[in-house]
Amino acid sequence: MPLIETSGDWPEDLIRVRSVMHWPGPDDEEARHQFFVVEAVRAYLSDHNAPSIELPVSTIQTLLAAPSTEELKKQRAKSTKTGMLAGMVLIFMFLMDRYSERLPSTGAAGASLNKAFTLTAGWASDGTTWGDGSPMPRSDKTVQHAWRDFGSVAHLWAALEMNRITPYGPKNELTAPEHFPSVLETAAYLQTFAKEHLIDNKAGKSKEPLLDPSKAWLLDTRRHEPKMRFHHADDAFDNAPWRVMLRQYRS
Repeated sequence: MPLIETSGDWPEDLIRVRSVMHWPGPDDEEARHQFFVVEAVRAYLSDHNAPSIELPVSTIQTLLAAPSTEELKKQRAKSTKTGMLAGMVLIFMFLMDRYSERLPSTGAAGASLNKAFTLTAGWASDGTTWGDGSPMPRSDKTVQHAWRDFGSVAHLWAALEMNRITPYGPKNELTAPEHFPSVLETAAYLQTFAKEHLIDNKAGKSKEPLLDPSKAWLLDTRRHEPKMRFHHADDAFDNAPWRVMLRQYRS
């Protein structure tokens, strides 16, 4: 079980969480470390107006081996797209479970990953684009690949997107010191939901958690209390676009 080691220190926690969100794979350890060191040094320089600083040799070596700022920016832009898709899959699973008794009677009863993949593809292909102007994906298969590659951090990406549904901070200030703790609390809540929500495994003969605790990047829920600020009445979602899409869903 990979544990995200937070200390309560900002921006160190933010940098560590971001390193995991953008490079969650088991083979991404070097990339995570490089990003953490680069951003930690950058944060230190922005906070200390000093003509010179001392750095350990190991830190200098990591800085020299790290990709350029432009390359890191490109990598983060690419992983953001994948991460957001995985996060939306988890959000739709959460919403379908929460409103299971109000769902249209199409496909298998209640929440299912296949429904979540279709809903995410529908959400992504409604004509909107990514921040760089590129079109969002339009296929279930692309979404499935995103879930396969970034499902281990889907709760972290979902926590950011949940701010659109149940706001807990200004859109462009969620990573600020005063709002980031709420991001982690929301992520911890979705993490708990996904660990406890059981789905059929590929063979269909047994159940497994939506979020595999042995592979997921988990927050310490003793440090980050699972909290969801959900303000809406149940009937507020009766005509939500995703429920309209579900009425036309076919398994």
